[in-house]
Amino acid sequence: MSRVRVRALALGAATAALALACAACSSSSSSTASNAAGSSSATAAGAVASGGSGVAAAQAVVNKYLQAPTKIGVTEPLKSAPPKGKLIVFMQCELPQCHQDDVGIQSAAAAVGWNFKTISFTNANPPSLISGMQQALTYKPAAVALSGITESVWQSVIPAYEKAGVAIIPMNLGPVTITKTVPVNIASPSDWANVGNIMGSWFVADSGGKGHAIFVDVPTFAVLQEYTNAAEATIKAQCSQCTVTTLNISLTQLGNNQVIPAVVSAVQRDPSADYVLSADGAFVAGLSSSLAPIGRSDIKIAGGDPSLQNEQDLLTGKAQAWTGQAYNYTGWEVVDSVARMLEGMPIPPSDGGWPLMLLTKASVGTPSDDLNYPADFQQQFEQLWHVG
Repeated sequence: MSRVRVRALALGAATAALALACAACSSSSSSTASNAAGSSSATAAGAVASGGSGVAAAQAVVNKYLQAPTKIGVTEPLKSAPPKGKLIVFMQCELPQCHQDDVGIQSAAAAVGWNFKTISFTNANPPSLISGMQQALTYKPAAVALSGITESVWQSVIPAYEKAGVAIIPMNLGPVTITKTVPVNIASPSDWANVGNIMGSWFVADSGGKGHAIFVDVPTFAVLQEYTNAAEATIKAQCSQCTVTTLNISLTQLGNNQVIPAVVSAVQRDPSADYVLSADGAFVAGLSSSLAPIGRSDIKIAGGDPSLQNEQDLLTGKAQAWTGQAYNYTGWEVVDSVARMLEGMPIPPSDGGWPLMLLTKASVGTPSDDLNYPADFQQQFEQLWHVG
């Protein structure tokens, strides 16, 4: 079974729980973006919404983010090397992205001489997260990290963490309330909006300011909707002649692997569509093979959060562009945030943010299921930490 297929099945298994978990999520999005390397915004501020000017602004964004990032988002060194022997616990869900987070946190913890534990839970069973977080407290960790499940699900344990002086470090789960106990939100809504902005610019530039896209979204997932909202806002700002039709996928369709049939039907209903964009690449993996029998091999496919198969499709021409998401990198952000917290230092928003890059056939390099840039990001973190 392919990695993408496993990922899609896992998402299907989680839908019932996520329907509850995400119900309280807000879906506000930003139309500006800050590069993880501290450079200018991903969208051209005040881009003219008419023809050539908007396309030119969009192309400038594309050109910029085809280059692999070379600097991590945080720049201030720690006051001193982190104290040895601290413990960090990760609540690991069943999705492949959670495994990548786990690998990143574990390797970063080892770099600073910390201990590491993983406690598994299942998205389809939110109480398993709560019991796991309660178990984690018995280990007396410095922090507990978790990914994907929104604050409304685990907020009941915050008082116990506050009393114990243990930090909760969330990742990839939409809006959270920043407090002393929850000091940072890694891979935050703004990070997802940033990559959505880049995808919106790519669409405007690639279509010459005249494209018609069907945008696949699952509104229940707050961070994915941040991506979609930001991309559509960028398209609206830069391109008066572009058209975007949002195809909202229900949890039932997602759980029953009916996303691609829904996209094919949408394309058949609207022959003018020449692009399919997706907030999550796994949702449309294999789409090109399903479009060929209806005579629409000309449709261009792009989006965010690509899997290994999605990136391989760039090389074969079955997809055209993806915005890379850096899950291993976020694990190092977790450790960086905890180290700054222990030293009483301020933590930058989202710990400096994700590295940003647009992946195409020309820029993808060796396909993978994670954005492993900057190429030396581990060494850059270690230098800030006075280790290595």
